[in-house]
Amino acid sequence: MKPAARVAVYLPAPGELRYRPLALAVLSVEQGRVIEVVHWDRPELVEACGLPMSFPPCRGFNPDEVNAKEVR
Repeated sequence: MKPAARVAVYLPAPGELRYRPLALAVLSVEQGRVIEVVHWDRPELVEACGLPMSFPPCRGFNPDEVNAKEVR
């Protein structure tokens, strides 16, 4: 059996600061290399895999700085 890593993609909704799940991916790893990625656009699977359903932004987060980078 190949080792697998569960990875969730999180994104804050417009006007919100908390990050919420967008998708889930499972990475199969052999000899330290990712050999397969299976991706689901089903955020409800995130909790079933033991990953958090939301989290706050990190300390020092500045939403104005992020928005300025997105506009460029």
